[in-house]
Amino acid sequence: MGGNRGNFRNQRRNFRGGRKENFNSRRKESNRFQSDRRENKWQTEERLSEKDVGANQFISTTKGFQGIIKSRYSDFHVNEIDLDGNEAVLSEFALPEISEETVEPEEDYEVEFKELINEEQRKLIEQLIDSKNEEESKSVLIDVTDFDKDKRSKLHKILRSIHGDKIFNNTISENDKKFIQINKSTMKEKARGHAWKWPHEFTYFILHKENIDTLQAIALLSQKLGVKPSFFTYAGTKDKRAKTSQWISVKKMEPNKICQTAKKCQGIRVGNFKFEPECLRLGCLKGNRFRIALRSINGDEKEIEKSLQSLRDIGFLNYYGLQRFGNCVKVPTYLIGKALLASDFKLACELILQERDGEPFYMQKMRKCYAETKDPKQTLDCLHTTNTCVEARLLHGFIKNGSTNYLQALLNLPRNMLMLYTHAYQSLIFNKVASKRRELGLNVLEGDLIFTEEPKVETEGIEINQELSEDEACEETIESKFLTMVRHLTADDVNSGNFTIYDIVLPLPGYDIKYPSNVVGSFYDELLSIDELSSEKLKNKQPVFSLTGAYRKVFVKPENFSWKFMKYQNHDANLILSDYSKIFKDPEPEDDPEGKNMAIILDFILPSSTYATMALRELMKHDTSVESQISLEKEIREASEVKDSDGIVVQKEETIDDDEPDAKKCKTE
Repeated sequence: MGGNRGNFRNQRRNFRGGRKENFNSRRKESNRFQSDRRENKWQTEERLSEKDVGANQFISTTKGFQGIIKSRYSDFHVNEIDLDGNEAVLSEFALPEISEETVEPEEDYEVEFKELINEEQRKLIEQLIDSKNEEESKSVLIDVTDFDKDKRSKLHKILRSIHGDKIFNNTISENDKKFIQINKSTMKEKARGHAWKWPHEFTYFILHKENIDTLQAIALLSQKLGVKPSFFTYAGTKDKRAKTSQWISVKKMEPNKICQTAKKCQGIRVGNFKFEPECLRLGCLKGNRFRIALRSINGDEKEIEKSLQSLRDIGFLNYYGLQRFGNCVKVPTYLIGKALLASDFKLACELILQERDGEPFYMQKMRKCYAETKDPKQTLDCLHTTNTCVEARLLHGFIKNGSTNYLQALLNLPRNMLMLYTHAYQSLIFNKVASKRRELGLNVLEGDLIFTEEPKVETEGIEINQELSEDEACEETIESKFLTMVRHLTADDVNSGNFTIYDIVLPLPGYDIKYPSNVVGSFYDELLSIDELSSEKLKNKQPVFSLTGAYRKVFVKPENFSWKFMKYQNHDANLILSDYSKIFKDPEPEDDPEGKNMAIILDFILPSSTYATMALRELMKHDTSVESQISLEKEIREASEVKDSDGIVVQKEETIDDDEPDAKKCKTE
């Protein structure tokens, strides 16, 4: 790895707004945001609550306590953990250096090559290279299902060393098996191969982002790079209002190009470049590490300790968090999903474009225009030409296909977004059934479902990958095996004592899924029938609107759970050091013995697709919705203000305008 210190420092200046030309624009934007946050933050529109999405039960009977979640986005840190248990930590910005590999003579590979492929496969590769026409140039497939990642990488390297740019090869999945697919190179591919000097075709890097979600970050990078968002692949999406680090992969893209582009994107930094023979796939992660600061803690310390110990030892109900359902109580994402599953495409379009509160003026103007005119072109004129929001894409779909061609207009949206709607409905049903299962107690029951074998990739990731199999960046398919992944507990199983509530899974409804054979299974039929749906009806003529189904653990315990109490003086004091700050050896926040405010710093690991906010809900026994947290913070802020006899604030606590640890220092330089 190489790189220079100057480039390293430039990244830091850019990320924090710069010291010269970028600083003023950053300050202007920051001040405008902070003004909105301080003055308008408390004027909240009606938002979804946890009870609205079926989360109404707890595991434990502890009292809970008061505290503020995500008062600042720097209170919430997430680091992805890959399938091998490695944590994604941004630790360097240095660009990799191209090193000319010394290619060993072909005979040095002979022994290993013969161990990896047989003579017949070798002859097929040679025939492929010697082929003169398209009919003879069919792909050669080598079954590598039983190979581990290192063995597959070794075979890729040997093939490249022996045959050079005469062939190109990649790993694919078919019918639950893995193959290395070998094709004869065209002139275009040979040209690309000559330009690409890195050891493998997929560039991996850690994306560290602040106050922006994964899809937005990818969209921003892809827009500035001039490629489709589907070129980038990732194991999972991360919270918006947080500081997060995760791996991203992209096919044959130069690290320097990615790095230079990221410098132009606010709230995004990249580093730790490496190269792999296979792309990253959704669901290919073990979990996430969370470091969370809960501010303004108020409660009996002994009771708080009991709550913390309970979460560590008993865990929580594995509900889907509010992030899954959007913020708008008028149009939650599951309503749109329900309309799509029922093939009511007109209703789905109307819901997406429906007027709602709490949006920027231009969005309100756009929605009002559509409600009054139903003219997609006139409505689109209300938005900036560069706006690529869901509503803008839908309007473009109407203009392209006709103002009443609702299905084609919807198909103009990214498949990821369409699936977010249908999966939101699926998640709503899961939450409601999970609550009913909790009411039946904390013991395993005959007819409950358990995995026959713990899946290496979480099942929701498998389902999503099925829908995304046509992505240009990574053309892979995984056949659904959901019916054989689980089995019902028998009376003997229950009496054996070998199973606990942490083994139980509940299905996310779909047409190719197994349901519990006890009373819990009937809950699905009841809930779906209320919406005039059934498991069979979840198979749609349009595959993107179909739900295969998946499984999810009902009860979860956090791993490596630890906590500490920390006193602090200023409401906006930084309490957790980010990956980014650690690179520059910024000091760790310390307990202030004189501090008048109390925080709890939590550190724990959760499985993939498990919501930390639902763990916090169990811990604190409070609603974690934005509306609830804003209301609580407003009360605490107002209580700390000093007012005169007329009720006018005469003394406010000093606040920091930026969510960076050295923001005040930046202002004085």
